[in-house]
Amino acid sequence: MTFLIDGCEHVARAGSFVFVPRGVAHTFWNAGAAPARQLTVFTPAGIEDYFAEVSLVLASGATETTEAATALMEKHNMVVSPSTRPVYGALAPPDATGRR
Repeated sequence: MTFLIDGCEHVARAGSFVFVPRGVAHTFWNAGAAPARQLTVFTPAGIEDYFAEVSLVLASGATETTEAATALMEKHNMVVSPSTRPVYGALAPPDATGRR
């Protein structure tokens, strides 16, 4: 998994640990061709409702759009920077321009 945390990119290989302080801008993606898994722990709780909604969108087969992803994040009090990845939760790796 690759993480962009406060403007710095970090590649987390299997068995790695990544800490993202509360309120720090971040995103992550799987830049590889093979599926990746991660275990995420949030404290305090509360963001699980967002991930439940993301899961519903992905399972529905609907086309992901930047607008829909931004609206969902804003609904859950996330700050959406225009410089972050275009669609949170996108399953395809970015192309040479960073777009999915």
